[in-house]
Amino acid sequence: MKKVSEHKIMQARCRFDFLGQITVRSQFGGYGLLANNIMFAVVSEGELYLRANDLVENLFRTRGMVNLVYAKRGLPVSLRYYWVDSALWEDDLALRHFAKQSYKGAKSEVLSKKVPRFV
Repeated sequence: MKKVSEHKIMQARCRFDFLGQITVRSQFGGYGLLANNIMFAVVSEGELYLRANDLVENLFRTRGMVNLVYAKRGLPVSLRYYWVDSALWEDDLALRHFAKQSYKGAKSEVLSKKVPRFV
């Protein structure tokens, strides 16, 4: 499976380079894809999943995308990463739009956590 994931990662790095420098790190038993140090996608068992937040999750669900589920200590854990099927993978315009939304949402979440909160 590692070879399949490596192939998808190479493809994704090329497809998503418009977001910035794409780096990869081990994540959730797969590989996280980061643009400018913001994780916006995961490759697991050769499949690509885009990160969702409150703003884009309905968009992903409306399109029929399904969550990434992985086993943690033998129990299924559903993540807010949504599967990119072959139809979406082949539709460059839609894929770029969805990836951009994932990146923007992830960046927004990261930035909101860095804002000092006053009590």
